[in-house]
Amino acid sequence: MQAIVTVLALALGGQIAQDGRYTQEGPDAPPTAATADTPAAPAAELSVTNSALPQAGAAAAGSQPVSQQEDSLENPADPASASPLVFQPPAVENEPTIAEAPAQAAGESSVLAAQGPKPSDVMRALMTPPQSGQLAGAATSLSEVVREARSRQDQTERAKAYWDLSAAVGEYYLALLEESELAVLRQGLAAPGTHWDVHQQAARARVEAARRAAIAAQLRLHQLLGRPAAALPLPGDVPHCGRYNAEYEEIFSARPDPMARELSALMPLRYAELRGQAQGIAEAVAWRAQARQQWASASDDEQLLNAQDLVSLRRRAFLATARDYNQEIAAYTELAAPSEVAPDRLVAMMIRTSTGGATAFRTPSDVATASTTEEASSDSAVQPAGGAAARTHPYDGSSPGATAESRTEARKPIRRMLEGRERSVLSAIRRLPQRIRDRDNSR
Repeated sequence: MQAIVTVLALALGGQIAQDGRYTQEGPDAPPTAATADTPAAPAAELSVTNSALPQAGAAAAGSQPVSQQEDSLENPADPASASPLVFQPPAVENEPTIAEAPAQAAGESSVLAAQGPKPSDVMRALMTPPQSGQLAGAATSLSEVVREARSRQDQTERAKAYWDLSAAVGEYYLALLEESELAVLRQGLAAPGTHWDVHQQAARARVEAARRAAIAAQLRLHQLLGRPAAALPLPGDVPHCGRYNAEYEEIFSARPDPMARELSALMPLRYAELRGQAQGIAEAVAWRAQARQQWASASDDEQLLNAQDLVSLRRRAFLATARDYNQEIAAYTELAAPSEVAPDRLVAMMIRTSTGGATAFRTPSDVATASTTEEASSDSAVQPAGGAAARTHPYDGSSPGATAESRTEARKPIRRMLEGRERSVLSAIRRLPQRIRDRDNSR
């Protein structure tokens, strides 16, 4: 009996010594050996296919607190620590931009591929003239267009025609871009099908149709300007794609206007639509890059064409919304200021203009909105009337997807005009008693 007890005691002691069944709890517990649940293989032994997984080792996932694990999956410090279950869109580094030839498209990045781009950045990219094209004309600013108008209504009509021209020219630039994009995408295919020929023929036809539509818009604005000897106009100002401060309650407090009220309520919706469409373009470009990698060597390359079509549709929807937005702003300014308005003041009510006064063709860094606000850290900060303006370039090359949400207040020309009139009336009222006394004394 004593021998049996001795054998059992030795067996149990061996299991405890080898830590095969029981684990010691508490801060003084010794580290356990590597098991199937806690691999101890060094990171260098991971295969290439597992490069996206968290690295194993002494700081394996099993020894990390749950809260830290969740934080690392939602906000990974580097791509290597990202969760393999969360889709990471590929970095779009080979997408042609609006101003690039097909040969240059493979090595450049596009502002349209950034996550969460600002609508104004997207518009500037879309309105950048390509290297190729057959659209002749002279860059004309919005100020030049409205300067010689015969009436306030004529100013609005010219502004609307200007934004029609801007949209038509943007469509033409897009048609040229997408024709080159199709050529670049086809070059990467092992055996493109005949449907690629059909799509490329349609792209060439779209280029010609867009060119003629742009020329028609040029001729319409040219006729409104009444300059027979001048060159056909091309848009020199980019459409406004930021917020617009309608200030309906202040401007129309004494004279309610149903149309102005509806337009003031519509403008924030238009801006939200532009924000969503800008994000949609970025997502479509990212999906196209993924499709290019996934289906380039496969026989079913039609998915790549579908991705390209989605990019095209979203770009054109963005242009159409921007055109409507700017035409509605032009209509609202006429309701807010129905009498004759100086051209520079009127332009400042519709778009942001450079303070230098030159309104000829401007580079993207010189174009900004005057009676609006932008959600961006890269836009210039213009304080309300009476404050010192801290001016910076509205597009300084920072990421269009900046997350800063500080509202940049801009000047309000309509409000300044009304406040100036109010001050004049109050000043005249204050001087009235003195004038009466002076008149009585003169008698």
